[in-house]
Amino acid sequence: KLKPNRILISATHTHSAPSVMDIPPGDAEESYLPYLRKRIVEAIATAERNLEPAQVGWALANAAQFTALRRWIRRPDRIEKDPFGNRTVRATMHAASNWDNVTGESGPEDPDLAMISIQARDGRPLAVMANFSMHYFSGEVGLSADYYGLFCEGLKARLPHGKDRGTPPFVGIMSHGCSGDIWRRDYALPPDRRPNWKIDEYSKQFVDLAVSALKSVKYRHDVDLAMAERRMKLNYRVPDAQRLKWAREIVDAMPNLSARNRNEFYAVQQVLLHERQATEIVVQALRIGDIGIATTPNETYALTGLKVKLQSPLTRTFVIELANGADGYIPPPEQHLLGGYNTWPARSAGLEVEAEPKITETALA
Repeated sequence: KLKPNRILISATHTHSAPSVMDIPPGDAEESYLPYLRKRIVEAIATAERNLEPAQVGWALANAAQFTALRRWIRRPDRIEKDPFGNRTVRATMHAASNWDNVTGESGPEDPDLAMISIQARDGRPLAVMANFSMHYFSGEVGLSADYYGLFCEGLKARLPHGKDRGTPPFVGIMSHGCSGDIWRRDYALPPDRRPNWKIDEYSKQFVDLAVSALKSVKYRHDVDLAMAERRMKLNYRVPDAQRLKWAREIVDAMPNLSARNRNEFYAVQQVLLHERQATEIVVQALRIGDIGIATTPNETYALTGLKVKLQSPLTRTFVIELANGADGYIPPPEQHLLGGYNTWPARSAGLEVEAEPKITETALA
């Protein structure tokens, strides 16, 4: 039987699917949750039924054209106010859509498309688990699995997997890399040179790159497995007395806790953080031979993923964000000084300033 601390459940970030937890800007879709739980259980049971001897390999491709930084530093004379009335917003998402507003990017991107490829001993593809740092690609349809789903279906269509021989279907997985400050549009390019992707076109070219990289994979079957988990208590950035007074005055005047504007939303969040004070998060690490997987339960900056990869004791490592939770943005401490909504205290970004180095250190350990 699988033990709870040997299970990793991760999410992808999309704006075109039901919400599965109470997190801004809305609540969980209660009618969807029972269906989701049932499907997760079915997935585990199906995987156990389909167990067979396998071999594993690693592929890595440079996918820089598909990802870029979305958070840019604003000009000193164009710093904006935060919801609390302070002029602290020195960096914002998508600010570089107008070059006149910005001085440069606030950090690096991670161009790696990393893939763990699993085959049966006879060479039949069983699964590919990919990992990439690009936030999401939604908005063209009302309900979709985003580019993650199109990538997986594209791999399934392109890889031979014995679908006519009564064998289990190939499983494609795109896990969410560290992309809290990442998007697909490269603002470093002049506006007329920025790709204006459609989601189908983006996903198809991405699949082309993946299929090409998978051709050079070398497989091994003599690998061992290991997994570790640590649960950590982290504090919230709770409001001081002045901010709490400001928040309670706004909340007390609201007809209910459904915020109608930005000020009301962040006032409600200050009261919630004050009531909760702290939370528990889960950090995991997995090893498949010489391949490593680290996790964070957050929307994590690309810089954090690069740090984990660089310092990992394994030469082949990737990081899955939004794993075993969605505890908000965790900018590296120095990035807090640049402000922006990903640093404003709320359930979407409420953990202590030192959360990022603590999580990074734990994953590496």
